[in-house]
Amino acid sequence: MAVLFPYLYRDEDNYKERGDVVFAGELSEGDYARLMAAAEGGEHFVAGQVGLPALQPSPGKKWDHGYHELDENEPEETDDEPTDPRAWDEFLADFEAMADKWDPVAECKRLGIPL
Repeated sequence: MAVLFPYLYRDEDNYKERGDVVFAGELSEGDYARLMAAAEGGEHFVAGQVGLPALQPSPGKKWDHGYHELDENEPEETDDEPTDPRAWDEFLADFEAMADKWDPVAECKRLGIPL
């Protein structure tokens, strides 16, 4: 069993880029609530700071910000093969460890993207 984690990047003009990552493991009741509790404002996080690919537009285009969002579709169990080497519980712990530490400006600087 595996867990599909959907997320998105939304720019200031409301254009969206969606992505997902599959982790080995199983969902537990309350996992989505744990993600929301750790996310900035209950929905925003910095993908690179938890080892996820950035979904912002291609390099060379100006990014509006460094935040990604929890998708309105909650994580779900899947039979797909994992695309990330971590187990779901490891990712969830990594995500929770970033609570109150998200730094979208540092992420843009790390990637060499002008704001």
